[in-house]
Amino acid sequence: APAPSPTAAAGPVTPAVVAPAPPGLIRARAYPVDAEIFIDGASLGRGVVLDARVPSGRRRLHVRAPGYADFDSTVVIVAGQTTQLPRINLRPTELTP
Repeated sequence: APAPSPTAAAGPVTPAVVAPAPPGLIRARAYPVDAEIFIDGASLGRGVVLDARVPSGRRRLHVRAPGYADFDSTVVIVAGQTTQLPRINLRPTELTP
């Protein structure tokens, strides 16, 4: 009788590398209209972002515009879903006495 093959494993072998979750979509609107919207340091656009593909999971949101205070936050993007952010209003950096 032939010897059993040493490569025959009991059950399927799970790969060590887990495939990344599918991306989600993000919608964001910022004021002023030239404010640049970033996710994890990558620019998505200025003023309005509609259905931009973003990796799912916890992401860093950063919005900036000249003459305004930067906005930093964390958003959670759900795979296969659209995340609608509330409008982001940047505050002017000029302080009134």
